[in-house]
Amino acid sequence: MRTKAAQPRSSSKKMRKGIVAGVVGIALLAGGTASFATWEAKYSNAGSITTGTLSLTGKNTESQKWKINGSTAVPDITQFRMVPGDVLTFEDQVTLTATGQRMTASLRPQLGNFTEDAALNGFIDYNVQVSDANGVVVFSWNKNTWSNAMVVPITSGTTRVLTMEAEITFASNATAAATQGKTITFADAGLVATQTAAGVN
Repeated sequence: MRTKAAQPRSSSKKMRKGIVAGVVGIALLAGGTASFATWEAKYSNAGSITTGTLSLTGKNTESQKWKINGSTAVPDITQFRMVPGDVLTFEDQVTLTATGQRMTASLRPQLGNFTEDAALNGFIDYNVQVSDANGVVVFSWNKNTWSNAMVVPITSGTTRVLTMEAEITFASNATAAATQGKTITFADAGLVATQTAAGVN
């Protein structure tokens, strides 16, 4: 039976030396460290971003807002005392501003709170009106017609000047002594601008 001739040992030694030499060469290329350097590239940018606005701003001072019988200014409404036949008016100019590329909003009246002493029932009336710069009535309501359904849409770039007028009348036939020294409360009537959700483009 023939036996397989053994491989020369010198060949195995040469192979091992070659592998060791290759490993040493790689270590040298790596700068004598155990890791490789990596490439890196960066890009950056910057900018200034400004938010939009939605505002309602009144014009008149408190002493300019109230008048009696359409002409005489009432400097301090808390010190004023109405008598039968008086018509008390409130007026102010309100500037509506809405900015923002995708701004959408709505404008509605804030109907306010109106209360009167029971002895004044039937003797007090009030009306509120909001009109635009051309005199066109945007909203109007009075003691007997309250509605939250009145809404006007607002779009970006809107700037409107609105005039708000409230008129409170004390009937001239309120001659009974029981109507004297009574209190009327008229508060929080105004306008509300509310942003609505913009659609996603």
